[in-house]
Amino acid sequence: MKRRTSRFPLLIFALFWCAILGVFDGVLALQTLRQLDASRRFVPVPARVLTSEVESRSDSDGATYRPEISFEYTVAGRTHQSDTVHYGVWGTSDRDAADAIVDRFPAGSQTTAYFDPDDHARAVLLPGAEHLPSFLVLFLTPFHCVAAGLWVVVLRPDRRRYDEPALDQAIRADDGTVARLRSATAPAWLAFLITLGAGSFLSVFAIALTAGFDAPTPLSLGTLAGLLGLAAVVTVLAVRRRPPPMVLDRATQTIGRPGLLRTDRFAVPESPTRFREIRAITVQSKSWGEVNDVPHYRHKVLAERSGNPEPLEVVAVSGPAGFAEPLAAWIREQVGLARATPAGPPGAPPSP
Repeated sequence: MKRRTSRFPLLIFALFWCAILGVFDGVLALQTLRQLDASRRFVPVPARVLTSEVESRSDSDGATYRPEISFEYTVAGRTHQSDTVHYGVWGTSDRDAADAIVDRFPAGSQTTAYFDPDDHARAVLLPGAEHLPSFLVLFLTPFHCVAAGLWVVVLRPDRRRYDEPALDQAIRADDGTVARLRSATAPAWLAFLITLGAGSFLSVFAIALTAGFDAPTPLSLGTLAGLLGLAAVVTVLAVRRRPPPMVLDRATQTIGRPGLLRTDRFAVPESPTRFREIRAITVQSKSWGEVNDVPHYRHKVLAERSGNPEPLEVVAVSGPAGFAEPLAAWIREQVGLARATPAGPPGAPPSP
């Protein structure tokens, strides 16, 4: 009987996560478009700096700093005032970046501003693509990776067909004659998202410590492009290193991995094992950590063969103690065995 689980709570969390992320994305997109527009259309005009200081704000998370500069300029005989340094200004914990801009435009100094020829009241001090909020694009990348992972889980088809989760995890296809078993491995999309998310998370700290939060656009976007390439390479390698599925053929009474080569001198294809050669199906478990305070193990289901001291790894699954026992029992049934599987890892509860 198929097990059904509700994805509604995960859907609500995904919507909540994306709603918050969408606000930041919207502001970031608006700032980027405005800055690009200023770089393309705004016209230079002489200006005088009125005030120039670093604004500081403190809260429970610490202090943030941003440059606060006002200036005036005259267009067509009319004087205007603006306080827009550039459209990508954000408050950050990097005071040096804010100090550098304030020192560049001291109060009372003469400088050049850039105004909108269609709206003379709009002007900035620093147009140019180098002032795009590109660092924030890199900063938000890990959050986008989480959002993408949430939607993959929410929207992927529910292929569960068995009451026992170990069977769902291991049996990829079964037409009644041939069953294909695949060991539990991280899916390709997860390898991509983890590499990109973790890489961007670490890069944010590296860039902030070396170039500051106002890092040049080529550095931030170049780093992101490099991480996308790295994630793609890791994904391809993960797919290529994944072993082929174990094929359990009831018609020929054999089990094996077609095309898998032995690591010996001649590297000849490994012959499938006949059911009658299998003496026992055992479970070998190794602890890898805890999930919600419950110990979890990497369980390998092994086939002990007559005349061969090396057991055949049939499939591997991950879960709590005893998780692989129903799967081992199912495999025993398929190959015509009825022996009990030995106990799991030391200290684990006895198998039912």
